[in-house]
Amino acid sequence: FSVPSNMVDTKFKSVLWISAIFLISQLEITKAVPTDCYSKSSACTNYACIDNAAVSNSACTKSCQTKYQYVPGSSTDQYNVNTACDGTAVTSGTYCNYLSENKPECKIHCDTTDCNKIYPSYTAPAKIKCSQCTSETKSGACYASPPSATECASGSHKYCTTMHTTTLDNTGKVAHEIVFRGCSFTKYDEGCKWSTTQVGSNSASREVSMVCSKTCTGDGCNSQSIPMKLEGSGRFCEYCKSQGSGCSSTNTKGCMAGDNYCYTKVVYSDGKPYHESNGLSDNNVRIIYEERGCAKTKGTATACTNSTTTNIGGSGMDVHTCEETCDTDKCNDGWPFRPKCSQCQGVKYDGSTYLTATSTNNKNLEHCKNDPPAPKRCQDPSYRYCTNVQRYMPLHDAQDFQDYKTKDEHKKNVKELMWGYASEFHRFCERQVRKSECTEYKPNTGKGSITCAKQCSDNNCNFGDAGFVPKSGYPALVASLATVLVALATV
Repeated sequence: FSVPSNMVDTKFKSVLWISAIFLISQLEITKAVPTDCYSKSSACTNYACIDNAAVSNSACTKSCQTKYQYVPGSSTDQYNVNTACDGTAVTSGTYCNYLSENKPECKIHCDTTDCNKIYPSYTAPAKIKCSQCTSETKSGACYASPPSATECASGSHKYCTTMHTTTLDNTGKVAHEIVFRGCSFTKYDEGCKWSTTQVGSNSASREVSMVCSKTCTGDGCNSQSIPMKLEGSGRFCEYCKSQGSGCSSTNTKGCMAGDNYCYTKVVYSDGKPYHESNGLSDNNVRIIYEERGCAKTKGTATACTNSTTTNIGGSGMDVHTCEETCDTDKCNDGWPFRPKCSQCQGVKYDGSTYLTATSTNNKNLEHCKNDPPAPKRCQDPSYRYCTNVQRYMPLHDAQDFQDYKTKDEHKKNVKELMWGYASEFHRFCERQVRKSECTEYKPNTGKGSITCAKQCSDNNCNFGDAGFVPKSGYPALVASLATVLVALATV
């Protein structure tokens, strides 16, 4: 693109060149690219990049390739996209196949310059600016007059942090006040803790020290005055954060001034109906996100809510979000809007012979029935109820009882198996609603049973028995109890 110089003056040349550059720039089609991903022009682009990856380039004399892979793993699946020189001449086109179950792969071949340049443009993210300095005395500029914020060295720095360490000599007086201000990749815990500091690597002395730190987001946010006023509120809460699964463990954290509440947030999918209908054996519930910590304000939610994400992938599974605050120490150790239940199993008979089981199981029964364990949170947030179940093993008539007690091997167990004595007692969490009632099971053997259940939905509600009360539907069993009690009097 050129214009004879003798036909235009300098200003006109400038206008033409600017117009030409603008027109050429419109010929390139660009699209957004994930952070830290870029490519250079070459005969064939060679890089691996979806969200964050290293990038390189090489020239190819044959075909270019873009490979898409989904690789299942034992705990984490991977989705990968790789572009490279193929090294062999392959007919252009798309070729997809499954290497194994849930492991598909697609290869796209092409043979023109930059034909596999799937990320053709890149805009570097703006870097955060933080005050960056250090000093070890109050008179140091970093303590009282920190410098203006400057750009951090890496685009991966997302936070600004200030750390102030006060060391004490053996009289309890302040010996040093060390201050660091700078950029950080991570949002560190805010607050103060005791430590022991060696001031100088060649020093033999160790000084008791108080280390206070605060992390923030935003240009110049770490220019605050020292000391930073990091007093606690006196509230202690469970703390954890996990995406993709539930927290494997929690820590107890002291809350900062103004944080008077504890909170729990969980996002999960309850897939029970889907799994039952399809016969799948993996976990019914998937924790998508879990977070616990301190909060400044009391939440307004009164129940879990259904997300706008429903019928995920046509599976029939929905997403639920539960977020709750509370106002006592470590009160956020349960699931939001779900009860804590006492949970134990007690059995006092042998399932094959109906004889008394071992003394260990007897103790388990007595413990579960009369001295149950403290309530704790259920396996996952899909459990909405606490339940007690008590199972009775009746002998149905006096003759049956007489025949049973006359056998030598049964004599010692007569009083253990009389009607009305609980042979099993269970306390557990439950997903589905059940009626609080007693039901009778009477098989052809005559050794039937009565199962009484009591269900509730409040914290710590499944103490006590299973609420057995004979109803009008059990006249024969009530009469049987009277008969057996008469027979017992003759033992």
